Amino acid sequence: MPPKRSRPLETYRKKRDFQRTPEPKPKAKSSAGGRLFVVQKHRAQRLHYDFRLELDGVLLSWAVPKGPSLDPSEKRLAVQTEDHPVEYGSFEGIIPEDQYGGGTVMLWDRGSWAPIGDVREQLKEGALKFTLEGRKLRGAWTLIQMKEKGELTKNWLLIKERDDEVRKENAFSVIDEEPFSAVSGRTIGEIASAKDCVWTGSGAQGTRKETQFEWRRGLYARFDLKPGEMKGAKEAKMPRKLSPLEPKVVDSVPSGDGWIHEILEPGERLLCLIDEASVALRSAEGADRTLDLPQVGRALARLPTSSAVLDGVASDAQRYHAFDVLFCDGFDLRGAALLERKRLLHRLLERADSALAYCDHVEGHGDVVFAEAKRLGAPGILSKPVSSKYGTGKSDDWRVVHLGAEGHSGISPRSATSEAEVVVAGVKLTHPNRILYPEERVTKRMVAEYYEAVAPMMLPHVANRPLSLYRCPGGIEKESFFQKQLGEMPAEHVRSAAAGDEPFVVIDDVQGLVTLAQWNVLEIHAWGCLEDDLDHPDMMTFDLDPGPDVSWELIVEGAKGLRLLLKELGLESFVKTSGGKGLHVVVPLTPSQPPALKKGSKEKPPPLITGDTGGSKQDWDDVKDFAARAARKIVEVAPKHFTVFMSKPERRGKVFIDYFRNHRGSTCVAPYSTRARPGAFVSTPIGWDQLDGPQPRFHIFQALDRLSVDPWQGIDEVQQSISADAIAWLRG
Repeated sequence: MPPKRSRPLETYRKKRDFQRTPEPKPKAKSSAGGRLFVVQKHRAQRLHYDFRLELDGVLLSWAVPKGPSLDPSEKRLAVQTEDHPVEYGSFEGIIPEDQYGGGTVMLWDRGSWAPIGDVREQLKEGALKFTLEGRKLRGAWTLIQMKEKGELTKNWLLIKERDDEVRKENAFSVIDEEPFSAVSGRTIGEIASAKDCVWTGSGAQGTRKETQFEWRRGLYARFDLKPGEMKGAKEAKMPRKLSPLEPKVVDSVPSGDGWIHEILEPGERLLCLIDEASVALRSAEGADRTLDLPQVGRALARLPTSSAVLDGVASDAQRYHAFDVLFCDGFDLRGAALLERKRLLHRLLERADSALAYCDHVEGHGDVVFAEAKRLGAPGILSKPVSSKYGTGKSDDWRVVHLGAEGHSGISPRSATSEAEVVVAGVKLTHPNRILYPEERVTKRMVAEYYEAVAPMMLPHVANRPLSLYRCPGGIEKESFFQKQLGEMPAEHVRSAAAGDEPFVVIDDVQGLVTLAQWNVLEIHAWGCLEDDLDHPDMMTFDLDPGPDVSWELIVEGAKGLRLLLKELGLESFVKTSGGKGLHVVVPLTPSQPPALKKGSKEKPPPLITGDTGGSKQDWDDVKDFAARAARKIVEVAPKHFTVFMSKPERRGKVFIDYFRNHRGSTCVAPYSTRARPGAFVSTPIGWDQLDGPQPRFHIFQALDRLSVDPWQGIDEVQQSISADAIAWLRG
């Protein structure tokens, strides 16, 4: 039923301290049209989407945990919340953590709405039908109120009605494909770090303008396209003002093998300008179409190039058909031969999202292509000399034959949209283009290829160890879970082993790593021991986890202090990023009595270099006790800056030295593992000298760039154990 409004926005006022939150105070006013529609992406304790419709001077509001879907079969729960003031429809910024709804708010979509029928009567009945005209959500929708024991509840279902705006969820998830702000183009992480939205009496100040919108470049893996090797290519700065080459209209298709022919599709001719910072789409007349084609913009932003200019056509189905490349990676290619340009374009697009299509061609056989265009009902065909250059303005070289599509200006052949089979390290990937990190545009395939590349350095830290897997089947912004056992899952390259009565997951090789990526595992947590000796750790780990507003310098001070203490106790240590805000200090250990060598091995056990515990192995209790005492020594030296207590009040302004990773069954995120957090960051081994500069944080492609040098080189050769003298000193 509709909210009671005898005292409008009373609940909204009671929940907020307007001296502390930048959210707007309610005012008695409506938007210009009185039908404002807003969806705000809200990362508070849990990520959700706030769906709002303006009615009678307020915003009716629902919290949609999974976000809206363009698929009518997806009935999304929408929990009705308190009405919000209309001014809230302009709010993008940060709500302080100690306030109601504390977190980051993004204006994910905004536009207008219109009821279908009598809106007040429908609200009474609990079935509201309406249309949306937003930047991301459009068409007809329904909100249906759920009942419990015959009574209407606060729970509704948000459902897309069937129309031209429908998209299947497994083919196009709008919240994954379009995770950015509709007004500023920022990610929710960028909004959180910028802290530039402060609410004043006149509205939000410091937010970015909506004009001159350009998509931000996402994460991408570059590869060398070698444009400079093309004959006719010239090193140059990327041109900003270009006119697309216009073909000459003719009545017949040129014959001979010296021509290539492309089948046309209707659409708008657009040039795409890609550089290090952004992507822009421009029409032949210079109009900006970037914001109108969000799927295309995002796909272009992920291309593996530092800079490029493409020529092509955008269809009504949010697809860009590229048929030429004019500029790439610092080289002007307009003087190169057409077929050479198309070969480079094909390499550039061969791993692109389905929103981008390479325009294929046929050499010679113009009459056959023309007949096929007729059969398909295409607007016509475009013919070009195989060696033609790309000039400006009109061209007698390019020739177009129309087949009745009056006013057609697009140039694009038809192309399949299907997802080709992808195999990485011998493992077949299903749904390789599924987006796992929406804001960074990282797909399952990219994660799988990352693990294939990083395997030589990562496997020594995860192979033959019990693992705990954090799986994100729909990506980091959807439901995720830990998995410690295989159960009934078929697993060709992942096996199950037993710790007493409890089975656990183990991998042995690169195929196992890639299989985890196929399962959408975004965090790999490993035990600190090998599977053949579960009772005796071969590493000790300290997790330095900063509380709110703790400086990077203080985290470094703690890590270096811990390293110095361990060195004085005869132990060498190594450091890695956690993939979040903190650091992990890792100490390799060799038990006093190493596990027996594998059957058939002729090698002799290596001698211990340091330490002696009287001939007995150090078990988990020994290592945890030692780690606890070492952590407390650091706290004794600087109690104002460090703590061994995990409660939030104790950690405020301090670094928590977590030694609890060191007991049987506990895990720590493995070196080179991705993290299921915005940014697609990796827990990355680094050298101690890298702590002296800005905080090192590496996303998956930055981590790949560092594989030529192993910061932990020699860690597997360190042979050390906790000495009796070290234990005695800490206990003393």
